[in-house]
Amino acid sequence: MGWEPPRPSVDKNRNRIENSKSGEDFLLMHRQMIIHVNTMLSQIQDPLYPKVEGWNTIPSPGDIDYPVPVWNTAPDIIKERKTDAYYDNFIVGWENDFTQPEFLSQLTLGQLGSKLEYTIHNAMHLRWTSDPVTFRPSVFPTNAETIDLRWDDPSYDYLADTYSSHVNHIFWKLHGWIDERIGDWMNAHEITGTVPWSVQWDKNMMPQHTIIHGPHLMARMGEVAEEEVNRMVRVAKILSKVNMVIPFSVIDDGMT
Repeated sequence: MGWEPPRPSVDKNRNRIENSKSGEDFLLMHRQMIIHVNTMLSQIQDPLYPKVEGWNTIPSPGDIDYPVPVWNTAPDIIKERKTDAYYDNFIVGWENDFTQPEFLSQLTLGQLGSKLEYTIHNAMHLRWTSDPVTFRPSVFPTNAETIDLRWDDPSYDYLADTYSSHVNHIFWKLHGWIDERIGDWMNAHEITGTVPWSVQWDKNMMPQHTIIHGPHLMARMGEVAEEEVNRMVRVAKILSKVNMVIPFSVIDDGMT
């Protein structure tokens, strides 16, 4: 289909590429997820959950409302991120950096997104994940119908699986916190108005400046639904011919 990654986030050796602007993709994609969910919440009109709100500060060890789930048999990388020492030695410093104008003023928006993703973001996913007991098998996109329906149960909310992480309420708390860093970055650079994205997304991805809210968004999605489904099927067929596995991989300080 003529596609290729325009902004890879890691090189062939899985080392992070900080200046590829892939960090903007990370920030923009999750901001659009939050906007989409907030649109649905506005329709549901639950007074107890009117919109996505992230943590004001990252919960410290012993937090009553957001305790770190105990998982004694977790992989070592997850065990380490659940410790008090990891919070003290890494998370505290990262949180301080990503909220300080002096630090943020030295970064481009893409660098901010890249640093956030591969440090504090990935660490928070692993820190607050719980033991899923059983793990969902990896399935090729063209074989999606083979995914057992039990994995669609909301009780499967494993934070270390992209299939289920967004079902976990912690996902929205940590991503709400991540999203707020865009505002901090703009303030540090004395930028007002809209976010100065420098990347272009495919027109069918509904880029930030063309997002439509409320019922109009639903209407627009209906118009493109059939075209997009056909497009995704073509992509999935191409991917299925490639000798590759698409696992939930661990890179650097966390996961992607």
